[in-house]
Amino acid sequence: MSASRDLGPMIIGLLTASVVVAGRQATREEQQIFEAAEILTDRDCSSFCEWMCYVHSDEGYQATI
Repeated sequence: MSASRDLGPMIIGLLTASVVVAGRQATREEQQIFEAAEILTDRDCSSFCEWMCYVHSDEGYQATI
């Protein structure tokens, strides 16, 4: 189901629970997170999360997007 042994299944489980409890369909962004959780390895997921934290915290980087 996932290239990741630990992080991918946890991300998929938590996100699925969130969507189900809210009683709605997954958004386009959530679908992309599902895809990333299925494709990326644990190491890739960790690197991606670190990059996302950087993007959200660095105002100079956000200005270029």
